[in-house]
Amino acid sequence: MKIGIPRALVYWKRPHFWETFFTALDFEVLLSPATNKEIVEGGVKWADPETCFANKIFWGHVLWLENKVDSIFIPRLKVTKERLEYCPKFFGLPDLAKILVKTPILTETFDERKEKFLKTLERLGKKLKRKPGEVKKAQKAALLAEKSLKKGQREDF
Repeated sequence: MKIGIPRALVYWKRPHFWETFFTALDFEVLLSPATNKEIVEGGVKWADPETCFANKIFWGHVLWLENKVDSIFIPRLKVTKERLEYCPKFFGLPDLAKILVKTPILTETFDERKEKFLKTLERLGKKLKRKPGEVKKAQKAALLAEKSLKKGQREDF
């Protein structure tokens, strides 16, 4: 199974976490490319005129993934462990995507006010027919990749 990840909006909350997580669970991952003219034009053409530009770019990334993958991953991010709430416009992205594209949308609601991150990952893993132990191992690999990325970014300064 090939999982597509739009490289926009919610992706940048945890860059490299998701592709490492899904790869560790033995899925093929396809990231949309860096934002380019084609993606911007597609998103602007497709999105509601009242939508913010960042949201329009997101839809361009989703469109780019259409028909290239078996499923597109769009998490519903609500509240972080620090109790920071995401923009309400993020909440509806998975539902809107299910209406707008034919490719199945893989989603789960991440609300750390209500449930620990790992528990939500386990629910996502269950949808993908993976055992809790496999999910926990994949989470550790993804957290390690994320930590390594952050360390590398600090060394760049």
